[in-house]
Amino acid sequence: MIQRTPPASKTDDRTFAVRVRIAIPMEHKERYRLMKAKDDWLLALGRKHYAVHPASHFPRDACYLYFNDLATAMRCIEEVGLQLDAQPKQTP
Repeated sequence: MIQRTPPASKTDDRTFAVRVRIAIPMEHKERYRLMKAKDDWLLALGRKHYAVHPASHFPRDACYLYFNDLATAMRCIEEVGLQLDAQPKQTP
């Protein structure tokens, strides 16, 4: 019997306390600006403090960012220039 490890998205969902869903606009220039700003900010943060996963496989119109705490998530939202639409984290 082969025992498989759970997908990283499931592990991160249990590990990180805060999950932020980012809707990615369909316009090419706006999508590029948003993703570049997010990537630059997260690289400066450090790999142990966040995780990124697509919200769906197709179409890729959103992504999830996972953080250890709410303060870090709020700083990311402010730095990237996003608007907050708070909803409680619901994990199946």
